[in-house]
Amino acid sequence: MHTLLEKHDGFAQRDHSASYESLDQGRKIDKDPHGATDQSHHSRLLTKKQISDMAFGIRELSKKLSQIRIRLHVRNIFILAKAHDETLIKHTRETTDWLLAKYPEFRVYVENTLEYNKLFDAKGLFEHNPSYQGRLRFWTNELCQEKPQTFDIVLAVGLP
Repeated sequence: MHTLLEKHDGFAQRDHSASYESLDQGRKIDKDPHGATDQSHHSRLLTKKQISDMAFGIRELSKKLSQIRIRLHVRNIFILAKAHDETLIKHTRETTDWLLAKYPEFRVYVENTLEYNKLFDAKGLFEHNPSYQGRLRFWTNELCQEKPQTFDIVLAVGLP
């Protein structure tokens, strides 16, 4: 993650591993006075300096991540909805119609059981806008198993 941010920033970052100073600051209270060390217990203990360094690093990382803009090249959208829920079928149709109308470069995949569903009315979508032909596609379980890389993004349609 840090190397990605360095490339994004263009500035070299300081070493993000724990400082030698904080590693040498072992507190005597954390050590076993009887010599029987419990390694799993010691590995979870951090000094105040280490915790402070970690918190500072997390804040820095958060600031940089909030400034990064990600460009996605979306072409194939997979819509997932419960095919037996009539309300969701209507929402799936509306979402599909909106995506295909607004973004002519998108291909939208819906479950194959909706192809002949009266509520989804794929035939009506094609009549409404002939450009949807070839861009509205229907996925099957086999397609998802054999070619999961086909889909750029998945939209899950549901009700709150």
